[in-house]
Amino acid sequence: MDVDDISGLSLIQQVLVRNDGTVSHILESCAGEPISVVKLAEGFVPASVDCSFQLDPSDRLLDREILLVGRQSELPYVFAESLIAFDRLPPEMQVELLSTDISIGRLLAAHRLDTFREILAVWAEPAGPCAPHLRVVADDLLVARTYRIWSSGRLLFLITEKFPASAFTGA
Repeated sequence: MDVDDISGLSLIQQVLVRNDGTVSHILESCAGEPISVVKLAEGFVPASVDCSFQLDPSDRLLDREILLVGRQSELPYVFAESLIAFDRLPPEMQVELLSTDISIGRLLAAHRLDTFREILAVWAEPAGPCAPHLRVVADDLLVARTYRIWSSGRLLFLITEKFPASAFTGA
């Protein structure tokens, strides 16, 4: 599946994978309910894990896995994995990222950080290990995308988001 050829997806699914804004806001509109962040895992990994950040060995790289979940329905809509150039973020944002359950998009907006999002890839894959988190079976298809978020010419985030292909098929 190519970023430019996603014709097999519903209109809402196309919006979700092509969107270069805050996913939480669009998801709230599509799901018809507020969206919450549920942290599944979070920890620092060696800066050498992903060389695209061009980090110094002493820089911290935060690895984070979350679910975007309907606040009322408690339905999991999106599984996301993020690598974050932690030391490139403003100090207040670092604290909030670790101590709150606010989405990255909402943190960026709250801190008025000028950013550019670059969608790298869109694809479909079996749910596999994501299945229990998204309440689907391992063979169910997921639609996924990977994108980067830049600020002042420096890479801050590398994010992969996955949602069930069966979600949002009505439009």
